[in-house]
Order: sequence, then structure tokens, then C-alpha cells
Amino acid sequence: MLVRKSLHSSLVSLVALSGTLLLVTGCSSSSKSQGLPEEKQITKQEPVPMEEQKDAEAQPPAANAGPGDHHEEMHPDEKSHMEHHATAHPRWGYEGVLGPQMWGDLAAEYSTCKAGDMQSPIDLKWSKPSQGRPLQFNYKPSRLKIIDNGHTIQINADQGSQLVVNGETFDLIQVHFHAQSEHTLSGKHFPMEMHFVHKSASGKLAVVGRMLKVGDKANPVIEKIWANLPKQKTMEMEAAGHAIDFSAMLPKSLTYYNYAGSLTTPPCTQGVDWNVLNTPLEISKDQLAAFRALYSNNFRPVQSLNGRKAINY
Repeated sequence: MLVRKSLHSSLVSLVALSGTLLLVTGCSSSSKSQGLPEEKQITKQEPVPMEEQKDAEAQPPAANAGPGDHHEEMHPDEKSHMEHHATAHPRWGYEGVLGPQMWGDLAAEYSTCKAGDMQSPIDLKWSKPSQGRPLQFNYKPSRLKIIDNGHTIQINADQGSQLVVNGETFDLIQVHFHAQSEHTLSGKHFPMEMHFVHKSASGKLAVVGRMLKVGDKANPVIEKIWANLPKQKTMEMEAAGHAIDFSAMLPKSLTYYNYAGSLTTPPCTQGVDWNVLNTPLEISKDQLAAFRALYSNNFRPVQSLNGRKAINY
């Protein structure tokens, strides 16, 4: 009798355990079928004048009708100002708790954004032109390679285009856009600003900025860029059969303001040679609207001069 009772007790326990397992399995299946929340994987997207997103510094507006779906200086320390690409860097943005006023507190590597004393952009004030220090552009046609890095629209340059200034050669890495302009002229913004980001063999950065203003006609180079914007962010797309002539984005008159500054996007690295062209590029009202439909406020406010002066050459 004792053996039978023991066996009966074991069978009851086994049945109870099986029921529990079935209940747990059933709950799990039910949760999935009802679409209950599951753990989500967080993915990161990565973000570029007269001044200025392959850093800067390097933010712009879609396909055909205007910039397509998507969007700041090779983080110079690399390619985001030099490639405004998604990276493992801490997130930042242009609004709220991720905005410019908070950059220096977002991560230790961004501390220069808050503590640096030679930050960009700045307000430029007219001064009597000085002689010397010409900018020599040796730009070559490049494949049209565009990326919307989440902070701006950026065009990555093929090797071979260079800027020579003060006897030093800098390779063009990328060009990107901001709206409004980052630099101001006597306190006033231009509708947009674009930055040509260059890097020397020693790692020094030189950025050429040019303001954009609204005119009567559409700019053909901007039109080509806007018509070939990628529909997916953070993925570089080459427009097959299309090339871009960066020199066509430069003015005939190469007068400019020069000053020592920084990237205008995290990590806000200092030691950047800034050259902001005096002559703005004209674009149409529709071209401006197309960019602003994507990025309407991807600009950093002006920073304190801290004794610096911008020289007009």
C-alpha cells in the first residue's frame, strides 16, 4: 500500500508540473500573438555661410521635386564633419536635451563644446580688407556620392580635390549644409550655409564656408544634389552617371574672412582654420524650401569670440 500511495503521489506531481509548463508556454505564445511589447533594439543615426556638416560642421533639404526622404565636419577626427555617418559616438542633435546648449554635458568627449575658448561659429563684422593669404582651389569633378547622416545632407568627395592656403595643402573630404547659416554677418543670418571640409596630411582641418541666399533662378549644382538625395538615412548613395563639379559652387571673387575656430558639431574640436567667403551663392525659393523640409534648424548658435578677430582678406 505504501508503494502504491508513493507512486500515486509522484504521478500527481508530474501531471501538475506538466500543466504548469503548458500554461507558461501558452502564455508566451499568447503574448506574441497579441503583439505585446518585446525588447526593442536601439539603433543610432548619424548628423554640417558665410562660414560652417565623410565634421563641421558638418546641415541640408528631395529627390526630383526637392530633397528626398531621409538627411556635421569627417567628425574631423574622422569622416562625420568629415562624414556627417552613423557612428558609435553619443547621440546629439539640434533641439531639446540633445541640442547645442547641452552638447558639452552629453559625453566627456564633447566637453570642448562647453569648455573650449575658440569655438565656432561666430558673428562676422565688416572690416577693411587686408592683402595676402589667397585661397587656391584645385578641385576636380567627383562622383556624386550623397549621404543623409541624420544631421545634414553631405556630399563625399573623391580623392584629388585640394585647397592650398599659406603653402599648406588640404584634401577636400566632404561638403554639407546648414539652415539657417551658422555664421552671422553683423548679427544677421543667411537662409543657409554650406561647408567645404578639408584635411591636411598632418590632420589639420580647414573649412571653407559659403552663405546661400534666395535669388530668381535655381542653382544647377544644388538642383542636381537635391534630385539625387538618398531615401534612407546613414547610407551613402552614388548617383549613377552623375558627377559633381565642386568648383562650380565657388564664387569668382575669393575674398573671405579668416579666423581660428572649431568644428560646429560635436566633438567641437578646436584648431580649425575657418575661411568664410564674402560672396553668397544664389538658390531658388523652391530649393531653399526643399532643404528646409528636411532640416530647418540644423545650425549651432554663434559662440563668444574670447578675444579672437576675423580678418577680411
